[in-house]
Amino acid sequence: MGERPTEQTTRRSGGCLCGGLRYEIRGPVRDVIDCHCPRCRKWSGHHVAASSARIDDIELVGGATLTWFHPVDDPDVAYGFCATCGSSAFWTHAGLETWSVCAGLLDDDSGLITSAQWWTSTAGSYVHLDPDVPAFSTQPGPSDAAAPPPA
Repeated sequence: MGERPTEQTTRRSGGCLCGGLRYEIRGPVRDVIDCHCPRCRKWSGHHVAASSARIDDIELVGGATLTWFHPVDDPDVAYGFCATCGSSAFWTHAGLETWSVCAGLLDDDSGLITSAQWWTSTAGSYVHLDPDVPAFSTQPGPSDAAAPPPA
């Protein structure tokens, strides 16, 4: 049995709680990564479980309520959310060609799995980390520069 691919090409749609923000993804999406960094925890109220897609593959079909927040101490980071209902939607960093897409906003998340847990060193004490999912105390890999610093 071969290894499971980490990206899937399926047309997917998603949207916020109030419906003011809707999008379609027409291209590959990455499996879900749970991020427990302090910023993601504050932005979402928990950890962020996010897939990812190329910006060019994401079409806003109802994006009138999409608002972006750029932290003063790191203006290259952007958090996208619905200005009406507050749903956390997207995360990106200047220079990336992708947006992280909050998995909870996908209309259909079938086929996706949680493939990694990042920033476990700052996870809430109430969080049960899955021992079967690879865990990293910070953010692994070549995109370390895009990792938010601990607050």
